[in-house]
Amino acid sequence: MPYTYDADLEFLGECTDEELKNLAEVLIYDKDGETRFTESITNSDDYKRYGTKYSKYWKVIAGELQEFGGNSFANLFRGNGVKYDEVLSDVLDKIKVSYNKSSHIINKEDALIEKIFSDMLEDMPEEKKMELVKDMDLKVTGFGNQAIMAAVQAGIRAGGFLSYQITVIVANYIARLLLGRGLTLATNAALTKGLSLFIGPIGWVVTGVWTVFDITGPAMRVTLPACVIVAFLRKTTLLETKKNEKKYEEEEKMEEDFIEQEKKFLKELLEKYRIENPKEEINFEEEIKRIEEEMKRMEEEDPSIIERAKEFFENLSFEEDDDENDLESEEVNTEKKERVYTLKNKTKIIHKYEENTVDFDDCEAKLLKIEKYNKDGKIEVECFYHYGLLKKIIYYNEDQTINNIDYFDIYYDSKQSSISDIYLFFLSKMDKYFKIKNLEESDIKIYANTEYGFEFLGNYPSDMIKANKESLTLKILKDDIEIEQEDIEDFINELKSFPTVTEYYSNNKIIKKDIFKVERIMEISDSCIFYANLSLDGVLEKTEKYNDNNEIDEIEEINRHIRVVNADFGDYLPRIEFGN
Repeated sequence: MPYTYDADLEFLGECTDEELKNLAEVLIYDKDGETRFTESITNSDDYKRYGTKYSKYWKVIAGELQEFGGNSFANLFRGNGVKYDEVLSDVLDKIKVSYNKSSHIINKEDALIEKIFSDMLEDMPEEKKMELVKDMDLKVTGFGNQAIMAAVQAGIRAGGFLSYQITVIVANYIARLLLGRGLTLATNAALTKGLSLFIGPIGWVVTGVWTVFDITGPAMRVTLPACVIVAFLRKTTLLETKKNEKKYEEEEKMEEDFIEQEKKFLKELLEKYRIENPKEEINFEEEIKRIEEEMKRMEEEDPSIIERAKEFFENLSFEEDDDENDLESEEVNTEKKERVYTLKNKTKIIHKYEENTVDFDDCEAKLLKIEKYNKDGKIEVECFYHYGLLKKIIYYNEDQTINNIDYFDIYYDSKQSSISDIYLFFLSKMDKYFKIKNLEESDIKIYANTEYGFEFLGNYPSDMIKANKESLTLKILKDDIEIEQEDIEDFINELKSFPTVTEYYSNNKIIKKDIFKVERIMEISDSCIFYANLSLDGVLEKTEKYNDNNEIDEIEEINRHIRVVNADFGDYLPRIEFGN
C-alpha cells in the first residue's frame, strides 16, 4: 500500500533500523511467528533490496500500518489506508477508552498506554505491585490498583522521564507477547528500573491484553500493538531530541567559554612576542642616504668598481629555457576515460578517470591513476588515487626496477579557528569511513603570522589540550573503503593527502626510508583584528638508513616541512615539495 503523507508518522524517518524492526515485525508476523496473510511489506521491492535496513523504506512500513488501519473499520480486503490519527482513534474506540477526539496525538497514545498498563496491573500479584512501586519510585497513597494508576496517570501526563519509562514497559511487554522477545534497549539503569518485572519469568500472565486482541477482529490484532510501538518510538525520538538539544546547549556554552579562554591566551602570546620583537620604523630617506654614502665610500676605495660591475652585467649571458618539457599536444579519450599529455621530448603522461566521469575539465573529476612514460615507452612514474585523493607514487629506474615509493594517508583537514571547533562541522555519520590516529601534545604548534614572517611561538599548552581531547586525534580515511555518493559530496573537499613514508630501493632492497608525520598548526595573526587559523601540516620527521641485512644503520632527525603538489593547474604529476 503506498504511503499517504501523515504528519503524525513522518518522525519514523528519523528512527534507526533497530527501532523500526519492532514495528515492522508486528506488521509482518502474527503471534505464532508466521507471516500474516494480508501483509504486503515482504512483497515490496524495497524489502527485497534492503531486508532488515528498515530505515531505507520506512514509508513502506508506515503505509502498511495505514492499510491495516483502513481494514480495521472496513472489510478485511478493502485495502483503503487511513491516516494514523484515525487508526489510533479506532483502536481506542474498540477497547472502550474515553478520550477527546480533538486531543494531540501524544495524549491519545497516552490513553492507550494507560489502558494497557491498567490491564497489566489487574493480573499482577500484590508483592510484584509493591516491587513495581518501589523500583519506579511512584508516589502512591497505597498499593491498590486505583492508587498505583493515579500515580501512573500523573507521571504520564507530566510528560517527563517517568512517562517514557511507563511507555517502554508497555511496549516491551507487547513485543514479548507478539514477537517472543522484548525491545532492544540502551543499557540505562534508570530506564530498566521496573522493567525487570515484565522481562523475567515472574509467573504471571496478562490475559486482559490478549482478550482485547481476540475480540476486536484480525486487523485490530495488528493495529493495537502497532500503535503501542509507534507511541514508544515517538517518545524515544522526542526524548532523544530533548537530550540532544540540552547537550548541544551545554556544549555550546562550554565551547564559548573555551574559545574566550583560548583567545585570551593567544592574544597574550602575541603581545609577549610584540614586546620581545619591537617594530622598527624605517626612514626611507635616511636609508637611501646611507646606501649612497656606502657606494661613494666603496668607489673612493676602488675607483674601477663601477666600471667592472657594468662590464660584468653586459657580459652576463642567460641560457635559453629548455623547452623539451613543454606541452606538445593534449588528447581526450572519452571512451577510455583518459586524458593524454604528450611533451616535446615525446614523454607521455596519461590521466585515467573514474568510469562515471563526464566532463574532464571539471576540477571535481576524480582521478584513478596517472602514468608517465619516457620517449622509449618505458614507465617512469605511476600515481594511484582513491576517490581522486593521492595514495601512492611509484618511481621507476631505466631498467624498470623501483627507485622509490611515496605512500600517503588521506586526512580530514577542515580549517578551523579554534581547537574546540575541530570537528564541529564534521558529520558523525561519516565516522564509519575513518580510523583514528593520536597526535602527541608536542605536535600542536602555534605560529604568528607577523609583518616579519611566519614565526614559531611555542607548543599549544597541555592543560588546554586536555580540555578538548579531539584536538589530539586525526581522522584518516580507511583504505579502499567504499563511500556513498551523497557522503562524498558532503566532505570530500575537506580531505587532504599527506605522505607517511618514502621507501628508497637499490637492487630491489630498501636502503633508506623517509618518515613523515602530521602536525596540527595554529596560525594567529598579528593585526588589529585577531584571527586564528587551525589546519594540518606535513613534516619530514627523520630518515632511516638501512644496511645490507635490512637493519636500521643510522637515523637522521630532519623535521622539515613539506607540502603535496596536486596534479592539476599545469602540474601533470603530483609531488612532495620540501620547505626551508
